[in-house]
Amino acid sequence: KAGLRNVLHQHEIGDNLIQTAGLIGVSERDGSFYDYFRNRVMFPIENRQGQVIAFGARAFGEAKPKYLNSPDGPAFSKKAVLYGWRQARERVRRTLPLLIVEGYMDVIAVSGSGIAGALAPLGTALTEEQLQLVWKLHNEPVLCFDGDAAGQKAAARALERLIPLLEPGRSARFATLPEGMDPDDILRRYGPEGLQRVMASAFGVVDALWAQKLSEYRLDDTRTQASARAAFWQDMRQMVKTIKHNQTRQAFLDDLEFRITAMRAATKGGSNMGLQRPSFYTNRPKTGRVVQYRAILALLISFPEVFTECAEPLSLLAFSDEPLEEVKKAVIEYLIRDPDLDAGSLTHHLKIKGLSEQLDDI
Repeated sequence: KAGLRNVLHQHEIGDNLIQTAGLIGVSERDGSFYDYFRNRVMFPIENRQGQVIAFGARAFGEAKPKYLNSPDGPAFSKKAVLYGWRQARERVRRTLPLLIVEGYMDVIAVSGSGIAGALAPLGTALTEEQLQLVWKLHNEPVLCFDGDAAGQKAAARALERLIPLLEPGRSARFATLPEGMDPDDILRRYGPEGLQRVMASAFGVVDALWAQKLSEYRLDDTRTQASARAAFWQDMRQMVKTIKHNQTRQAFLDDLEFRITAMRAATKGGSNMGLQRPSFYTNRPKTGRVVQYRAILALLISFPEVFTECAEPLSLLAFSDEPLEEVKKAVIEYLIRDPDLDAGSLTHHLKIKGLSEQLDDI
């Protein structure tokens, strides 16, 4: 017999109401009742007034599905609700940033850290209705996705849904976590400072779209044909043109054309953007030249605001030292994606890319 059902019967709650609330199901085999959330830990889902309207639940052991939500009903539609709303609202009122994460435990961990509020969709991609709710709390939330393929797919879907809705006071930033880690893992391993670094290094909308499309068109592969760049540019323009707000659309198009122009210049100069053909160095340059390369990179990494003035000559300058050339390529890539990166955020990106040893050398 269903344990929860029996308890609710003791409170004089009938089966029709229990089933409507999504707490029991009916077996297709014999029509008997069963607890909908049996053998699961349950998370209460509240509406914006703080009333419990549904539950999310995680299975114990290897039961499938791993996560289960209440079925949609008169008081609950999972596409129109975000987990953790009341707690996130309290933290945003204290002027803390807002993170959009993927799961219940991430919301609880981030909220408990005291450095940000957090919300999560209920097992679905972010809907337009949910985005409008998010913007009621914060003008520029940080969407935080896992670094694995599923996380990147979720980020791409969120971008596609979000871009047409952009307007003054309604934007977002995108943070990518190391593969295999979620915000809860970051907090456990690196503490609140680790999550703050993740938020500080989050990309703007165009930067995130640019990075996603670069990967989609495989422009980091030296075998990719030039026609792929043209298709990449066309796709980027078409995505930005979906923005409904006129002035926002034009501002983003202007930004995009600047990036495309810089990419053309870098490509012509044989620089990076993931497009340079491989070079093989048979001899290391003289020590004096290496010192000059290090000095150029040290200055640029310390003062990234000068990049816009030296982007073209830097892209045309080929460092005849492979490790330093790799750093130069990465610096140009990140600063073209996001010209507003400060020294700390740029260094963080370079370390995530695996260039810590080269940075120490510089």
